Amino acid sequence: MYYAKKKELTAVSLTDHDTINGLERARKQSEKLEIKFINGVEINSCCYVSNRLVNIHVLGYNFVTEKISEYMKTLKALRDEHNDEIIRALQKPEFVLIIMMWKNNLKNVS
Repeated sequence: MYYAKKKELTAVSLTDHDTINGLERARKQSEKLEIKFINGVEINSCCYVSNRLVNIHVLGYNFVTEKISEYMKTLKALRDEHNDEIIRALQKPEFVLIIMMWKNNLKNVS
């Protein structure tokens, strides 16, 4: 926020991946510095493009936090579940072997 003030911005927004948890803190800071604050969020999603599933990031602005807070809780639960799946996959012996091979190859690069 201090950088925004230094650059004489009149409005700012905070967008974070799949969460609105930092908005209130950012709003308070912007109000202290007399900068207009606009609610923001970045929601990760996916869609099909030419029959291929692609990851997309959708930005949302100027919403009422109370109206999307339940949705954001659901999104966090889905993200946590996905993260747990990634951790389980990373703990499989075959993945550890790939990492060890990759590290050994790095050591041999001159």
